[in-house]
Amino acid sequence: MRGAGTAPPQLIGTIRLPLPGGGTALVSGGPFEACPEGVFSLCLEERAANAAAADLLLPVPDFGLPEPEALRQVLAQLMAAMAHRPVFIGCRAGLGRTGTVLACLARLCGVADDPVDWVRRHYDPRAVETSAQEAFARLVPLDASPG
Repeated sequence: MRGAGTAPPQLIGTIRLPLPGGGTALVSGGPFEACPEGVFSLCLEERAANAAAADLLLPVPDFGLPEPEALRQVLAQLMAAMAHRPVFIGCRAGLGRTGTVLACLARLCGVADDPVDWVRRHYDPRAVETSAQEAFARLVPLDASPG
């Protein structure tokens, strides 16, 4: 709960990702409590006041990593939604967990650059906060095949 005079959470940024079939998708991120209406949403912070309104909930501990198989399932749903409407991804601050998922999504969309560097350039320089999140975003297998 915010105290008197505390500003509401704000969106951190919006990126454009190439869609595999052509075109681009808009994906925004920030604190989940800043999630705008009318978007397909992924909440990474189950304690967010509006978590129940999320289209998808993938609880990830603060400064933590998602479970790889659960992430792959969520990414598949995000990819399907991105073709039709804007997407919002959020955690508590919108940086570490959100940045990690954005970097994985960028990889899945075929962004050629290092996904962590790309997200830091196009979303927020503070995104992907820990070395474990950096390694995960760069290396976790994103397809359903083993290994």
